[in-house]
Amino acid sequence: MARTQITCKCGWVFFVADGSEGRCPSCGNTTAAPAPAKKTARRVAQSEEPEAGDSKKVLVLCGAGGGAVLLLVVLYFAFAGGTPKPIPPSEGPSAFRSPPPVPAAPTTTPRTADPGPAMPRPPDKPRTSDTPKPPEAPKLIDLPPAVVVGVQTKVLALPAYYLDKCVTPAERARIDALLSAGRGTDVDASFLSGLPNRPSIGLAGAEVAMIAAAIPDLEVKAPAELAPDRITLTDGRAFDCRILEESAAQVKAERRIGTGVSVMTLKREEVKDLGKGKGAGTDALQRLEKARKGGPPELMSLALWSKDQGLATLRALACHLILQADPGNEVARGELGLKPFTGDAAAPVAPTPGADGPMVSFEGKDWPARELKAKLLKDGYVIIKGQWYGRKERVFAAPGLWKWEKLEKKPLDIIGEQTSNFDTVFKTRPNAAGTIIEEEVKTFTHKFFTPPMIVTTITDNMRVLSMEREEHVKHDEGSPKPGDKATAEVVVAFKCEAPVIEAKIKALAEVEFGAIECFLEVDGARLQVFRAQKKEDRTHKLPDAIRGKSDVRLVFTIMYNAQYNSRKERRVVQPLKYGPDKKLVQKEIIVVHDRLIPNYTTRLFPSNSNTIEIFRANVVVAELSIGLNKAFEQAGAMDMLKE
Repeated sequence: MARTQITCKCGWVFFVADGSEGRCPSCGNTTAAPAPAKKTARRVAQSEEPEAGDSKKVLVLCGAGGGAVLLLVVLYFAFAGGTPKPIPPSEGPSAFRSPPPVPAAPTTTPRTADPGPAMPRPPDKPRTSDTPKPPEAPKLIDLPPAVVVGVQTKVLALPAYYLDKCVTPAERARIDALLSAGRGTDVDASFLSGLPNRPSIGLAGAEVAMIAAAIPDLEVKAPAELAPDRITLTDGRAFDCRILEESAAQVKAERRIGTGVSVMTLKREEVKDLGKGKGAGTDALQRLEKARKGGPPELMSLALWSKDQGLATLRALACHLILQADPGNEVARGELGLKPFTGDAAAPVAPTPGADGPMVSFEGKDWPARELKAKLLKDGYVIIKGQWYGRKERVFAAPGLWKWEKLEKKPLDIIGEQTSNFDTVFKTRPNAAGTIIEEEVKTFTHKFFTPPMIVTTITDNMRVLSMEREEHVKHDEGSPKPGDKATAEVVVAFKCEAPVIEAKIKALAEVEFGAIECFLEVDGARLQVFRAQKKEDRTHKLPDAIRGKSDVRLVFTIMYNAQYNSRKERRVVQPLKYGPDKKLVQKEIIVVHDRLIPNYTTRLFPSNSNTIEIFRANVVVAELSIGLNKAFEQAGAMDMLKE
């Protein structure tokens, strides 16, 4: 059965069967459906094929109509805001079935009346209070332990003289309060962490460290430079020194002149009095011990007394001890060349190093590291393996061989074959059998080092000249043989307590025919130092390869051709002797001896009983400068010492 769409006067649209009446579900009015069209006409209309242009128009009209209907439905539900009334059940064959239900509106309460379209309610605005909210309290945190330790060790550990110039009173109170509480804000932690980086704090710490590092060095140097003894000469002169050795013939003493040390030997008859323990050095050590107990006032008296006595090292030690206890002492700072310390509490960050490196604090002045390095090298300081060293002179000497053999404690080693020149006297004596024998008695005249020539005496035969006389013939043989080459080596070695900077040596030698050469042995290689002249007593500088070494080993090579002096001697060993009755009691024995006497033409360290010294080495050793190295380390300039 076909159905027809009917539009009521109230605007409601519903469907009924063809040719029947239907009641409007909205207003209740009855409306009749129009009569159906004839089937023939429909068939004709269906059989007619519309043209292409008509079909496009139909599609456009249908689309426009569908869109209009859809728009009307949307507008209705938007403004009506209610749920459509249910359609009552149909009566008879024209009953209407309601269309599929439309989704319900958000409101769940059923409408009792239709007041018209309801406007949506705007959302509630948040209430605002006229009273402002209180600011949030800053968040407190535990202060980092590293920051606390840095402030305690690098800032608060400074003496009050420096701290008062680096930190304001308000900052000091803030520091004490924060460290006492152990908590603070991020701003407080940043403030504390920045304190150790202030330039004034760094300079103060560097000066404190420099003073502390210099004291141990000066405590070693000062007693060594003091002269504990006093020698008075017969001409009335007197001087302070350190007596090294004394005997019945001479006195050996060490005397400091300027920065050097001189060892002098005096004849005993020139010395009037040996005042051991009477020199200025003994008094100075006693004054130093007393001043340490008395504090800065006593130390200042010691510094001024040392200045009058010319004891520069002791004066420097006293001033450093004063500054360790009272950094602001103006007199002590002036004696050491230190300017008054002026801190800048507002200085934020240390300056960036320039091309000449970071700033190094030295002698109360800030120096660019490269400029200070050049100055120190010019002043005699040296750099060994990236460390600063000062200069200290040492002397290694050997007296004549006659005295050398008697020394119990030798300052150096001499290794080689020693020989001698001697005078020979032949004496006779009876042996156990009653036969007269001849023996050789030697008297040494000179001692030296050289390859020895050994002489052996050989008895050829015995000839009977008569009943009263017989003759024994002897001759000597030498080794090496005359004209043969003889060589030997002599080693002189000594050890220094510190690396060597430079050294000079002086060795006595005599060369008539042959050669003596001196070599420095370093790392298995031999470097020539000098070749001896006929009368060698010059001073020679050792090669630069000795720099930085502590063991010094010198090798002397000696070379010559063996020479002997010939001498024919006729000696009466047993005289002719007759008895009372003129009978022969003892026949005469004569020795004919062709002697060979060694002629040493090349001699190293020749000595007689009056020779004072045969070898001397003046060595400048490196003394580690603790203060300088500390200053460069604190400034971060140690890498510059490796350039």
